[in-house]
Amino acid sequence: MIIVSQNKKTIVNFDSIFKVDAAPGTVMGETEIKIFYYGVGSHNRTIATYRSEKQAQVVMEEMIRTISEGKSVYRLPPDDPDGALDCGEIY
Repeated sequence: MIIVSQNKKTIVNFDSIFKVDAAPGTVMGETEIKIFYYGVGSHNRTIATYRSEKQAQVVMEEMIRTISEGKSVYRLPPDDPDGALDCGEIY
């Protein structure tokens, strides 16, 4: 499966990833939850940022569902300041 980053500037082959994680961080006093991956032979790379842990959890669950259904592409959705996150595009 191919994962397209939130900003659509990074494409990742899921077969080359050995861990996807979500962790809180702070940018200019604002808390964010970053979704990032560890690839074979690389450092972690952020592929999406959300304002709430709930939004990040929804995206992670959607990625798992997409993989289990054998889909080929998942595009990470943009952050939604209102918390009404629409799931990413699945192909």
